[in-house]
Amino acid sequence: MSNKFLQIKHYTDKNCNYFYAERLGVDSVAFILHDKQVGLYGLISEFKPPIDRFLTTAFGGSIDKDKPYEQIVREEVEEEAGYRGDLIITARGKAFVSTQMNQFCYLYHVDVTNAEKCPTIPHTEMDKLATTHWLRKRDVMASDCWKAITIIARGEPR
Repeated sequence: MSNKFLQIKHYTDKNCNYFYAERLGVDSVAFILHDKQVGLYGLISEFKPPIDRFLTTAFGGSIDKDKPYEQIVREEVEEEAGYRGDLIITARGKAFVSTQMNQFCYLYHVDVTNAEKCPTIPHTEMDKLATTHWLRKRDVMASDCWKAITIIARGEPR
């Protein structure tokens, strides 16, 4: 049994035999901005209807286009954060979104130090309320945003 959002799967081996529900979806990209000139990291503050409040988190977008992931990140940076041009986009790996979903999130660090500021491209009325919050590294690392924390942590020298 399955539909657009859910698929029932059957797992069996010599020790187990069970059914489970897998939530379907698409992979995504997540990124944080970094302005090295001022030493701050940019995250997005946007309204999240499921929790009925604004949440400050990494920017993101669905991988729903047949394009290289870095190109999708570049488009999302312009659309959501309002930067274009001289962007230095660095991959920081990928993460499994949750045990209940079959999705991966590809993580990116985007240096906007020398980028051109441009208008954002909101698609909904709620998108118009979204703002970029610039935070110190220690504040990002103390946040609840696992994506932003992971992006920074994976970029640190070992």
